[in-house]
Parts: sequence; C-alpha cells; structure tokens
Amino acid sequence: MENEREKDEAIRIIQWNFDRWQDLNKSKWWKLFVYIRPLIPAASVDAREHRLKEHLAQLELELDELRSEHSRAQLELESAQKSKQIAEKWSEEIGQINKKLMGELKEAEEKLKKSVKTTEQINGNFWLKITD
Repeated sequence: MENEREKDEAIRIIQWNFDRWQDLNKSKWWKLFVYIRPLIPAASVDAREHRLKEHLAQLELELDELRSEHSRAQLELESAQKSKQIAEKWSEEIGQINKKLMGELKEAEEKLKKSVKTTEQINGNFWLKITD
C-alpha cells in the first residue's frame, strides 16, 4: 500500500512537472530565451572580435609610428655618413695642403738661410775691402 502511494505521488509530481513544462513552452518569454540563448556566445565572440580589432588597429598605429621613426633615423644616419665623408675629404685635403705648405715653408727657410749667408758673405767681404 505504501508502495502504491509512493507511485501515485511520483505520478502526480511527474504530471505537475509536465504541466509546468507545457506552460513554460507556451510562454513568450521562454520562446524568446530559447531563440536568443544560442546567440549569446556569438555576441561574446563579436565583442572579443571587436576588442581584438581595436587592439590590432592600435598595434598598426604603433607600427606606423615605429616605421616613420625608423625612416627618420635612417635619414639622420645617411646625413651623418655624408657629413663624415665630407669631413674626411676636407681633412685629407687640409692634410695635403698642410704638407704642401710645410714643404714650401722649409724651402723658404732654406732660401732665407742661404740669402742670409750670402748677405753675410757679401757684407763680410765688403767690410774686409773697406778696412783694407
């Protein structure tokens, strides 16, 4: 008897649950929920995709900035290299001119020494002739 009463109670609970399930399936809110539920993960995927696109755009901006900075640095490097080449060329030319001028200075000093000796000899001979 108790077994039959448990069976009756279980049947009533199942019937009650089935009635509630039918009522729920008829509800507009439930139908909306069932329709929207599969879209919820897609919305989160869309949001994640949007965040990733924003991050990608930010990275592309940074890349553009780095590229322009690299271009500026490259131009500065080329300018510095040209300046260095010009400075080296000038230094070489100045060195050659300096070497040439030093040679001319030595020649002029030697000529001056010879001229002084010659003048001394002439003066010495002149004074010797006068004193004689």
